[in-house]
Amino acid sequence: MVSIGQGTYDPLQKDLFPHPHKFEVWPGFVSSVLPYVNQTLMCVDTHFKLMRTETVLALMQDLYNGRSPGHRQGNHGGEDFYTQAIRQLVGQIVITRYNNKTYRIDDIDWNARPTDTFEKNGEDMTFISYFKNHYNVVIENMDQPLLVTRPKKKDLKLGKSNIYLVPEICHLTGLTDVNRNNFSLMKELSRRTQPDPNTKAQKIMGFIKRIITNEQAKEELSKWSMSIEPDMLNIEGHLLNQEKLIMGGKEIMVGTDWRNDMLASRVNVPVHMRSWIFVFPRKLAHLASDVLSGMKRVAGPMGIGIDMPDMIELVDDRTESYINAMRVNIKHRQTQFVFCLLTSDRKDRYDAIKVFSCCDHSVLTQCVLANKASNKTKLLTICTGLVWQINVKLGGELWAMSLPKGLMGTMIIGIDVWHDPKRKRPSVCAVVATRNPSMSLMYSQFVFHEAGQEITSHLTTLITAARRCYYEDMGRLPERTIIFRDGVGDGQLEVVKQYELQQIWDCLKQEQPGQSPKVAFLVTKKRIKERFFAVPEAGGRGGGTLRNPPPGTVVDSEVTRPEASDFFLVSQLARHSTVTPTHYNILYTTLDWPASLYQRLSYKLCHSYFNWAGTVSVPAPCLYAHKLAYLAGESLHRNPNPDMARHLYYI
Repeated sequence: MVSIGQGTYDPLQKDLFPHPHKFEVWPGFVSSVLPYVNQTLMCVDTHFKLMRTETVLALMQDLYNGRSPGHRQGNHGGEDFYTQAIRQLVGQIVITRYNNKTYRIDDIDWNARPTDTFEKNGEDMTFISYFKNHYNVVIENMDQPLLVTRPKKKDLKLGKSNIYLVPEICHLTGLTDVNRNNFSLMKELSRRTQPDPNTKAQKIMGFIKRIITNEQAKEELSKWSMSIEPDMLNIEGHLLNQEKLIMGGKEIMVGTDWRNDMLASRVNVPVHMRSWIFVFPRKLAHLASDVLSGMKRVAGPMGIGIDMPDMIELVDDRTESYINAMRVNIKHRQTQFVFCLLTSDRKDRYDAIKVFSCCDHSVLTQCVLANKASNKTKLLTICTGLVWQINVKLGGELWAMSLPKGLMGTMIIGIDVWHDPKRKRPSVCAVVATRNPSMSLMYSQFVFHEAGQEITSHLTTLITAARRCYYEDMGRLPERTIIFRDGVGDGQLEVVKQYELQQIWDCLKQEQPGQSPKVAFLVTKKRIKERFFAVPEAGGRGGGTLRNPPPGTVVDSEVTRPEASDFFLVSQLARHSTVTPTHYNILYTTLDWPASLYQRLSYKLCHSYFNWAGTVSVPAPCLYAHKLAYLAGESLHRNPNPDMARHLYYI
C-alpha cells in the first residue's frame, strides 16, 4: 500500500474503468488516532482515490489538436489553446507516480522547458537529469512547458519557493465536467466507491486485521505502548421522534422524503405569478409551449395561480440576445421574474443572466436546460419542481415546521464560506438568517474577502443587517440568536471562537447595552471519518447484517471529544450506501438549554430546505448560505442589488 495525502491506498487492487473513460479507482483507507471523552480511539473509514490514466501532457496535446471531449473551441466561445489549457488545468490536483505525492497546479510557465536548469545542493542540473538520477524517470518530450505549484503562506515564511513539474510525468486526479454529466458513469462510480454498511464494515475490519497481524506494525505500536482492539466500539445512541410538518393547513408526520405528501397538498403560502417573462430561442418554441402548459397544469392543485407571461422569442441563443430581451421587456417594480429556457449549460451565458438580473437589476430568474425539459415522460415532474422553486423565490412557503412555543422569537443564522478552487478569485462569506416566526423566510447577504481565507472579519456588518431586517418585519428584535457555522476544521475552532464569535457578541451587546445576549454558536462539520452502524436485534430481519442508523439517530457519548460539547446526528436516509453523520459542536452558549434541545432543533432545521422535499445533511440556513456563497463566487463576482436580500434567488 502507498500513502497519498492523508490516506493509504492499494494500487494492486485498482478498479479499471473501460474505454473511453481514462481513469482508475484505488481503494484505500483514512484513519486517525485521537483522545475521545473516555479513551483514545482509532477512527478508520474506507476511502477511494480516483486516478486518471492520462498525463497532463496528453490532455494538453488533445486540447491543442481539438480532440478533448467537451473542451473543443466551439464550446467555449473560440478560446485559443493557451486559454483552454489554463482554464482546464489551473486549480487541478495532479499526482506524480514516481513519489506518490499530490500537487495543485497554480500556473503554467509557457517559457520553461525540461532542459532548463535549476540549483540543487550547490550545482546546476536540468530537470531531465534530476528525474533520471533521483527517480530513474526518463523525460522524452523536450518541448513541453512546466507546471507551477506555488508555496503556501506558511511555506513562504520558511523560505520555500515554487515547485516546477513536468506534465509528461504528472497524472490528473478527479473527474472532468464531461464525466460528471455522464449519468450512467456517475451511477457506476457511486456503486463502486460507496459501499453499503455491511461491506464497508467488512473492509474496515479486514484492514484492522492486516495491521494487528503485521509484525512491523505491532513493533511500531509497542514503542508507544499501544495496541489495537480487533472489534469495533459498541455505542449507545438514541432516536429522535419523527418530525411534523404543516402542509396546506394540516399537520403531517413525515419521514425523510415527503414529496408525495406535497403532491397531495396545497402549498402553505402561494404567490400568484401575474407579471412574468418567458424567454426562449425560436428553435425551442414548441418546448417552451409544452413547459408553460405543464407548469399551469401542476400549479392549480398547489393553489398557485399562473397568468400568461410575455412570451419573448429570440432569433438565436446568443448570450446578448437573452440580455437584450430582458433589458427591453423587464418593467421596473412590476416584473416578478424572468423564465429562461436555455439550449445548453454554457457557464458564461448563465453567469451573464444572473449578473444582469441580480446585480444590474433586482428581478428573479429561473433558468432551465432544454435537454432536461424535453423528456416527455418526466415533464410534469420537472414542471412541479419548477413551480415549487419559483414560488419559494417569490417569497412563498411550501411547508412549515411544527415549532414549540419556546422557539418563538428565535433567529437562526447559517454561515458558510466559499473558496475559489483555483485560488484566483476572492473567497465569499455568506450569511442567511430567518426573519419570521415559522423560519421560512430568509435574509441573505454576502461579502468578498481575501482568497483562501476561511475566517471572516465582516460578521458585524452582516449580522447587524440581518437583525435590522428581522426588526423591520417583526417589529421587535429576536429574543435569542442561534448560529450554525459550517466549514470550519478542528484546528480553526479557537480562532473562530476568539474572532468570529467576538464580532457577533459585540454586535448583540451594542444593540442591547446592559443586557447579556442570548446566543448560541454551533459549528457543523460534514467531512468527517466517523461512521456508525446499526446492529440488528437478535432474531430480527436481515440476520447479522449491519445497516445504517435510522434518520434522527443521535450519538452523544463515547466518541465525543473531552474538550467539547458535541454530538453526531444522522438526518438523512442512505438506501444503497453508508450514511454520513453530521458533527455538531456547541462552541459557545449563554442559553440555559440541555443538549437534547440543540439536537432536536438541529434535526428540525434539516427539514426546512425548500429546494428538496426531504431532509438535508445540515440545518437549512447553512445549506442556503452554501448555495449563496457558491453563486456569488462562481457567477456574480460582485454585490447584488440590495432588494435581492429578502429572496432565495440563489436556489
